Amino acid sequence: MIHSVVAFHSRPVRLGASVLAAVLLAGLVAPHMAHAQVSGCMADPVVSLSNGTQLDLFASIDDSSQDVQQVTFNVIVPQGVREVAYTPGLLGSKQVVNVYAHGGPHSYITRTLVSTQTSGVHATATTRAVGTGGIAAASHSGHAGQWITVPVTL
Repeated sequence: MIHSVVAFHSRPVRLGASVLAAVLLAGLVAPHMAHAQVSGCMADPVVSLSNGTQLDLFASIDDSSQDVQQVTFNVIVPQGVREVAYTPGLLGSKQVVNVYAHGGPHSYITRTLVSTQTSGVHATATTRAVGTGGIAAASHSGHAGQWITVPVTL
């Protein structure tokens, strides 16, 4: 409830205050108009590896989740290391994670491919590795339809 704490002595001041109050009140009860803007979505699966390393994979996509067809993460991990657990991210079944154990020691390379119905969509891929050797993260940007490579060393 709005209470008036100022006594108005002149008619123009009262009129101005009334108009201002009406405009503010109309702004509160009026339906909000839609604004044209680019929406964004994110793919964010997590892969746990047999050497104790956890890989957080991200693809930030300047597009709606409805327009995204698939996000593929090809992850190259050190030789002898295997995937032990996979947690899907926000895009669920639209995310595909493939793990290949033919990399060098302490080296993790993620190649991300974003596929959308709309061409020219901007995307940023990020890999964050957390393991016994510490934490490492890197990001690179590109567009839908092209592989985005992100190497990290842990």
